[in-house]
Amino acid sequence: MNEKEILKQVRRLEITAGRLVNEVFAGQYGSTFKGRGMEFSEVREYLPGDDVRAIDWNVTARMGHPYVKKFIEERELTILFAVDTSGSQRFGTRGGLKSERAAEITAVLSFSALRNNDKVGMLLFSGSVEKYIPPRKTRGHILRLIREVLTFRPSGQGTSLRSALEYVNRVQKKRAVVFLISDFLDDGYERMLRITQKRHDVIAVPVSDAWEGELPPGARWLMEDPETGTISLVNAKDDAFLARFRRQNVERRKTLKKSFQRIGTDSIFVQTGLPYAESFLRFFRERARRLHLVFFFILMATAPGRSAVRLEASVEPREASVGDPIMLTVQAFADGTSRLQPFPVEKALGSFEIIDFSAGAPQENKDKGTLQQRFTFTLTAFEVGVSTIPSLAWHYQTAEGPLQELRTPEIPITIKSVLPEKASDIRDIKGSLSAGLLWKILGGLLAGGLAVLAFILWRSRRKASGAPAAPPRPAHETALEALRRLEEDLLAMTAKAFYSRLSDVLRTYVEERFLVPALDRTTPEIFEALRRTDMDAEMRMVVRDILGTSDLAKFAKLDPVEEERRKDLDKSAAVIQRTIPSR
Repeated sequence: MNEKEILKQVRRLEITAGRLVNEVFAGQYGSTFKGRGMEFSEVREYLPGDDVRAIDWNVTARMGHPYVKKFIEERELTILFAVDTSGSQRFGTRGGLKSERAAEITAVLSFSALRNNDKVGMLLFSGSVEKYIPPRKTRGHILRLIREVLTFRPSGQGTSLRSALEYVNRVQKKRAVVFLISDFLDDGYERMLRITQKRHDVIAVPVSDAWEGELPPGARWLMEDPETGTISLVNAKDDAFLARFRRQNVERRKTLKKSFQRIGTDSIFVQTGLPYAESFLRFFRERARRLHLVFFFILMATAPGRSAVRLEASVEPREASVGDPIMLTVQAFADGTSRLQPFPVEKALGSFEIIDFSAGAPQENKDKGTLQQRFTFTLTAFEVGVSTIPSLAWHYQTAEGPLQELRTPEIPITIKSVLPEKASDIRDIKGSLSAGLLWKILGGLLAGGLAVLAFILWRSRRKASGAPAAPPRPAHETALEALRRLEEDLLAMTAKAFYSRLSDVLRTYVEERFLVPALDRTTPEIFEALRRTDMDAEMRMVVRDILGTSDLAKFAKLDPVEEERRKDLDKSAAVIQRTIPSR
């Protein structure tokens, strides 16, 4: 394909995408993907007919006449297209190749995003990540993405969805909408897809061709696998073979759908030669309906005299030690045509640090015509004493009414120190023991001691006569095994959890290998104690640096990226391997 043909095809896709965006998808994209909620815009003077509940009383008091608050939706999104460019994508029998259909879908969704002022980026992959284009929001940038999908030739032919998803998690730190466009002729990617789904909003777009599901009968076909180069002779005259081929394709499609449903990933199945606009429209409408349930609690009618939204908060436990997890559960109940905005999650609630936050799926009570949803916060605190979880402000809006605020009550929590309490109350023994009772107690203790001594002697003689006990595992074997398990869990862990485990592994090894009580000492104390061992200066500096990074990460003062975590993991393994005792 020469330069003129490429420009012609890009222009054709731009025209096609523009028509679909303006005529078919008008308004559907914007109502499907929502931003992070409502943000304050400005205040304006009160006008007759405004709801008095929207009055800003602070501004009103300063200005001497009423003012009301105005809010706008904060909805800028990042859209990322992860497009499969493997050999199997360059196949098609009706209406073009699968790669061309992927380019057309990318064009339509990109121009929809541009119209809604969203940023768009792209990741091209085959058996590995081939090219990454960071998100931007200009027309020229969109045309570049379309050109890349049409003309890019990968260095490899295979398909690795796992590598693509790993890369997305590494480069895209903020939550994004990820369209995963592929034929999904791969396996072993489900775990990584589940991890990516938790961090981002992933939408799978499986692209297939009619011949992949049903071959034309009455002929023999010589077929080549574009990814492996394997050539096979297929007998399409055999009715039993055709039925088996068709059944396998149906089963594969069912398995793929069940896998997406189990992980919680939305999907849009597309086939070359068939119109795809209706499939996307159905997806947009269904997604918009579910988003209204999740974010806005759409209900039937408002009961007069009753509150439209009610919140209930509970905490478990009410007493905790420094650093222990504390579960704060908030349940929202709605009755009436109400819209409840999502809670704007911060890093902390007063003196409490937010470790994790999750929003459960809304549960509908059809008999009562109500919905309820559970929000769970995992908190921790590092200040000893009575701390108060502050009141949480939720905003909701009744039908055609202004934005209103609802608050949870403040909840006091007692935080105890992990250090042992000092003895502060020494009391005399009440009463006195008689001489006879005292001798009986002493006699009993003496008899018990002699019995224990006799048992120990018997056990020692029995062990001496039997087989010797197995020696304990060397410290370096245990530590290296723990590091391997930590590497397997790395992608699913926060920096704080990762460095807590890494610090424990390294401290345990130092304590067992060099007999330094590292588990209950600070990093400078461990470094000073290692000076008196046979560990060389270079390894001591590495241990100090890793433990120092771990201390900062554990107390949320540092958030190293995945690449830095892997480097610290490799450095820890190097320390252990360099200090294995010689036999």
